[in-house]
Amino acid sequence: MSEYGGVDTFPIQSYHLNHEEFSIHFGHVRTCARKVGFECRLMFLKDFLGLDDQLPMLDGQDEHIRCLNNVFQKHGSSLPFALISQHEFQKSFKELADQISLTGVSFSPLANGFHYGPRINDFMFAIMTKPK
Repeated sequence: MSEYGGVDTFPIQSYHLNHEEFSIHFGHVRTCARKVGFECRLMFLKDFLGLDDQLPMLDGQDEHIRCLNNVFQKHGSSLPFALISQHEFQKSFKELADQISLTGVSFSPLANGFHYGPRINDFMFAIMTKPK
């Protein structure tokens, strides 16, 4: 199970992508899983997926990405509403960016959290298995 939350944090309201939600308390999930006979191991999403949190990502939150997308759409292209690595941006949009003399595009490590999408360390996995 994957969701936004932490091991020892009580639910808090947050805004992710285009909606609001509340986090879950993974310590409570683990306790409940164990009470019904499951083994439960908790991991951060980053560790589960083996993500390099130093990977440069396109900077910008919702409004910034929407503005950039608007510019791209006027030139027959569009950005996905997703995390975009520097490598993927260069591969997919460098030609257009150069053609329209786009400036101000920056990239920073995924760990900095200044990208479109949720902060990677705010998501966890609960791996629950029922013993035989």
